[in-house]
Amino acid sequence: MMDRKKAIAVIEEIFEIDSLGFLSSFSDEQDEAIRFALYALKHPELIRCGRCETFADEYANGDGWCYHKDRFATCDDEPCGAFTRRAEDCV
Repeated sequence: MMDRKKAIAVIEEIFEIDSLGFLSSFSDEQDEAIRFALYALKHPELIRCGRCETFADEYANGDGWCYHKDRFATCDDEPCGAFTRRAEDCV
């Protein structure tokens, strides 16, 4: 059975070792998707509105504006389907 820790190790091994040559067969979009999945596995606590590229104009208490949904949001809201990592969080 695969758990979170094992999944992280397997995906990291693909990127570090790539003994089967998978990486060269991935499109840029596939590579980005796998890296995003790895990021989500490693940092599930960061997959929140407050860590999204479209969340801005944050107040000190963590509330701000979601430019994707064009509405007020809190930092701890669950992300929508348009969640985009902030540049500083990219691995």
